[in-house]
Formats: sequence, C-alpha cells, structure tokens
Amino acid sequence: MTTRSSEALRLGVGLAHVVQGAEIRLATPDARTLIASAHPSSDVTLCDLREALLYSVCPHRPDVSRWIETTDICGSLQSRGGGVYRLRGVEPEQRWFSTLLRTDHVIEVLSRLECEEPLCGAVNAKLLPDGPLGVTAVCVSADDPRINIDEVAVILHGACLVSELIGRPDAQSPEFSRLSPNPTDTPNQTMNPSNPTTSPSNPTTSKENKK
Repeated sequence: MTTRSSEALRLGVGLAHVVQGAEIRLATPDARTLIASAHPSSDVTLCDLREALLYSVCPHRPDVSRWIETTDICGSLQSRGGGVYRLRGVEPEQRWFSTLLRTDHVIEVLSRLECEEPLCGAVNAKLLPDGPLGVTAVCVSADDPRINIDEVAVILHGACLVSELIGRPDAQSPEFSRLSPNPTDTPNQTMNPSNPTTSPSNPTTSKENKK
C-alpha cells in the first residue's frame, strides 16, 4: 500500500488495529521509517496512530496523512496482493482486507455474489467494523480445504471496491466521527455469503501467541 491519502491510511490502520500481531511500516518524506504495532519496541502504538487519525479531522488539528509517504502492512499479516493479506500461524487459513463500506453494505455486497457449491456453504466472512474510523475489516476463511481462499478473498474484496466506486453515497461510512476520538465501536459480526446473517464473534487468536 503506497499512499499519502488519509483514506488509504485509514484502511491500513483499520485493518492492522484489529489483527493480532499486525504492524504498519510508515515511511516519512524525510526518509525515516516508523513502526506502528502493539509491541513495546514500536515507535508508536496502533491505538495511538488510530487516535491521531481521529483527532486530525478536528478543527485546527494537522492532517497526519501529510506526514506519511508510504505505508506497508506487515508483522502477522503477509500481503497476497491486491489489498488482501494472509494471517500467519492460524488454521483454517484466513485472508483479510479492509473496506470503506459500512457493515450492512458489506453484507449486501457479499449476499449478491453468485458462487457455486461448495463455495457458498464453505466460506465464512467475519466483519469487524470501526465506525469512528469509517472502516470495516473483513476476515475470510473456508471450512473446506479444497477452496482457493486467495481467489475467494480477491473476489470479495473486488466486489467491495466496485461498490465503493459506483455505490450509493450512503454505502460508505462517514469519514470520521466528529463527536469523540474514543467512542464505543460496533460489535464484531460474522456471516456466510450464502446466508447473510450476523452474530457476535470472538477476536482472532494466532497460534503463535497461544500459551
């Protein structure tokens, strides 16, 4: 992910903030590299970076994205190309991406996709919305090991991108919440593309971090 835009930085932070072990490498215009993660040795925590993004829309606050030349998501997330990432060390395999669409519109997009069995019945999507940041993180996994999860994730992510580009204005989350930098987030939700219902979900836990 290479950008100076606030929008792309939000997508990266919104994804890395909810995935255990994820990191973001931030390159500044003066050729410095900063690491944002939950690790004590990082230059800035992901929570602090998220909070800075939220504050940047307040009057008389600087735009944080102006200080960032490029951003690269790494750590526990391995890029598979096209904005899709593999979470290392978990089974079944997981693919992650983030979108500017609201959760209800992500569900609408996924429910419209046409796919053949066993794809529809074997693929699950977990939605983790960050309302204040205006980002929904999506985790895709498959119960059937025969499923090409990379291909499925690219299809789902592409459908969300198309909806962002040509969808209704109300399909996207508001740019930021202007009420508070630390409001209560919407609960995590899960769905099956063939049966778009939602339910509470537990956070993802990496095997590498299990005791």
